[in-house]
Amino acid sequence: LYGPGVEAGIVHFISKSPFDEQGTSISLSGGTRNTLQASLRHAGVSSNGKFGYKFTGYYRKARDWEIDSTDAVEAAHLASFQPRIVSSLTGDVITEKIPDYDLESMGFTGTLVFRPNKETTITTLGGWSVGKGLFRTAQGEGYTAAPRPFGQVRVQSGGFFGQAFWSYHAGKDGKSFLYPSGLTTITESHQVEGQLQYNFDIDEDRFNIVVGSDYRLNTIDSKYTVHGRWEDQDNYTIVGIYGQGEMKLSKQLDLVGAARLDRFQALKATAFSPRLGLVYKPTPKHTVRATFNRAFGAPTALNLFADLPLANQGAFLLHLLGGVDEVTFDDPQTTSFIPGVGQYEGIGIGVQPVYALITQQLAGKGVLPESAANYLLSQAGNVNGFSPGLLTQTPLSRPRLQLSNSDMYELGYKGLFADKLGVGVDFYYNKRKNVVSAPFQASPLVMQPTLGADLANAILSGLDPEEAAKYGLNLEEIAKLYAGVAYSIAIDQQTGQPNVLGLIQSDQAPENSPLPTLDLAYYNIKEIDYFGLDVSLKYYFSTDLSAYGNLSWLSQSYFEDVEVSDNENSSTTDFSLNVPDTKLKFGIELNPEFGLNSFLLVRYQNKWKSVNGLPWTGPVESYVVTDIGLGYAFRNGLRLNATVTNVLQEKYRAFYGAPKIGRQLIARLYYHF
Repeated sequence: LYGPGVEAGIVHFISKSPFDEQGTSISLSGGTRNTLQASLRHAGVSSNGKFGYKFTGYYRKARDWEIDSTDAVEAAHLASFQPRIVSSLTGDVITEKIPDYDLESMGFTGTLVFRPNKETTITTLGGWSVGKGLFRTAQGEGYTAAPRPFGQVRVQSGGFFGQAFWSYHAGKDGKSFLYPSGLTTITESHQVEGQLQYNFDIDEDRFNIVVGSDYRLNTIDSKYTVHGRWEDQDNYTIVGIYGQGEMKLSKQLDLVGAARLDRFQALKATAFSPRLGLVYKPTPKHTVRATFNRAFGAPTALNLFADLPLANQGAFLLHLLGGVDEVTFDDPQTTSFIPGVGQYEGIGIGVQPVYALITQQLAGKGVLPESAANYLLSQAGNVNGFSPGLLTQTPLSRPRLQLSNSDMYELGYKGLFADKLGVGVDFYYNKRKNVVSAPFQASPLVMQPTLGADLANAILSGLDPEEAAKYGLNLEEIAKLYAGVAYSIAIDQQTGQPNVLGLIQSDQAPENSPLPTLDLAYYNIKEIDYFGLDVSLKYYFSTDLSAYGNLSWLSQSYFEDVEVSDNENSSTTDFSLNVPDTKLKFGIELNPEFGLNSFLLVRYQNKWKSVNGLPWTGPVESYVVTDIGLGYAFRNGLRLNATVTNVLQEKYRAFYGAPKIGRQLIARLYYHF
């Protein structure tokens, strides 16, 4: 009922209708980190009671949490940023404020509602919003400032519901960019959605039937900066039909069945999603339910059509490949970072260009006499051989991305005991297939641990010792000298570990890249499964005072060596749900309609491991955070309150690599008249 691709639940925001609440509300807030917020709502109804109108607007500004240059993890992120942002189209400098921690957002919405009768409501709305600030995605850190106008028409008449929605993301050149690449990313997109639904009863309300259809189209113009080779075939369309039936088996038992059929045009795939549930309600205050739900999720447009550089690493570019094409390594070639070596078939490099490079270096430093250096350079064609490489990982190949799906079995209970204690318990088992991952490194890097020895052998077998002696050269000493220089190139002198000297590009690597690319790609995780438990408790001491506690638990949130496709020779990788497996929340709240109100909240989550692209993969430490609030509600519509989040100044991260979050104070004034 909530549209295609609802694989992980929904968040449903419902705003107040002008028919339900009229008048004017204003809110002003300020606090630490340069926080300033203001909002306005004004609503009214015409004298004949048929028209309602509403206007809302807001403005917010603050300063984001800064990257700590003294922290090794955060400093590495900061070091990966380019010194300036330039246009991907013109090369013009966009900004040198790297990074920009200032956050600012604003927007307004106007709504007009027409109720010609009790059964019919026609709603039209339009608005504009913009959010400026840092964003952190699996592709890296960046900044966005793109505005978004939008509009919608909704019709509700009896059992009929219909709506049409449009929005435009004005992501023009300069409105969004990635700090590691130093380039703008253009994402101008139009989104159009429509839905038709009809609800009716059969057999004196014993059966309730809902049928409907929906349509979604997203057209994107990235000027080849994001979707690259797929720019002219990146429309994203989903069409679906659905139905739901609810049957009263008895006064206490309901049976609910539903199904969707969706066509995902970009994947040329169709998905059928059934749902079945039993709801038992022995008393009005107690409910038990058992459900099965199969849901499908589609890769996003970026998952499918990405073809963009993510970061400039000096010797190579990190490049993201989309899932509309496969990723293969059928013809592996080593691209060397050693100047002048170039590219070689297979895993490893030829020693001839390394020999020539070292000869030039030795001659330039005066280690070799000029005549000897000229002789050795002239013999480069005789120094043949191949130094095999060592890969840092197995090349991570995959077919085209597929639809993901989950089979969820759930048993739940919700009840109220003695009008005092509210209890909610949900226990579930989830089996998920083809989950779309964050970008993983597809291309292996190449090390050359035997480069010194291989070069020495090539010199000894390729050069004539008698001829070398004419230039005062001992061939064995020369071979040893060259081997030492090559060893210093191939091996880290402090750690003794091999240096990375090259990479293997995928067969799908971009052909026109100015640097070799270390390719990253999204993958379908073949299969994972886990159990989960959600428990909520709330005790009402009175109508105004309550205490509550919540537990969320997963049997597993990090999975090692999972297969990434259905191929016979599928590769493996690690995968994370990117959430902790245990979260706890306890609080007490005083919330009368008027007078003093307050709350105390304690939040805990355990240590977990994030796998969310190269910048955000690593351990996230556990934390305990305490929030407090105090306020007062006057009878004239004025409310004052102040909240302090993380009052004990616990330095914690939301996910690996993110800046640490500290304490924040916000005071708010709200007035309704």
